Amino acid sequence: MYSAPLVNSSLPEYTLIGTPFSTFTRTIAIALIEKGVPFKQVKTPAQSNVAGKFHPFGHLPILVIPRPNGQDVYLREGQAIAQYLDRVAPTPTLDLDETDACVPEKMWEFVCLFVRFGYPAIKTGVVQPRVDGLDACKHTMTEIRKQIKQAGGIDRLKDFLAKIEPLFMAEGPYIFGSRMTWADAFLYPLIADLMTVPESMFISTRLLKWAMVMELGKGAQQTFPGTLAARGRP
Repeated sequence: MYSAPLVNSSLPEYTLIGTPFSTFTRTIAIALIEKGVPFKQVKTPAQSNVAGKFHPFGHLPILVIPRPNGQDVYLREGQAIAQYLDRVAPTPTLDLDETDACVPEKMWEFVCLFVRFGYPAIKTGVVQPRVDGLDACKHTMTEIRKQIKQAGGIDRLKDFLAKIEPLFMAEGPYIFGSRMTWADAFLYPLIADLMTVPESMFISTRLLKWAMVMELGKGAQQTFPGTLAARGRP
């Protein structure tokens, strides 16, 4: 169990299935810590035998929800888990308050855009090829960069970063203003991975400042071990 103050200690202890290396698993771990929800983590990679027992496609993360009748519920997919946590642990909230300038659904719009376009642009197109190339010890840094560029990874990364930044609210320091929301929890683990590779040079000053604010949070700090920045692997 992580050492966060358990604001919602009356809730049962949940089990989070997924390696700390997984960006979406880290999103849920950050949220559980920020909300003070008791949980333990089973550290296993995607497509493993363990993951396959809880997810029909072996994907991560999975939240195991204990039930009074002893029949645990396996909740899959990050956004479904987020909605569940908001319902059973509404405070502290990671949802977005409605204001004259914005509506709560804009936050989930941001998350959807990130999942659909950001993950392929950052993880699939740049970070994973970079890590795989270095781990294989078959190519130089320059050769790996050339391969990523030839595959269109650099252009897609720059395009995504350029289009996502204007969606940040100007006042900050978080994506939607003065406090952390699910948008921050979903985006941060991937930006944190990107910051470990040379292609981090394309991250703007605005995004870097936001990432530095996120790094100071208890959720980000307590989920750091096992990540790419901590030299972790699945």
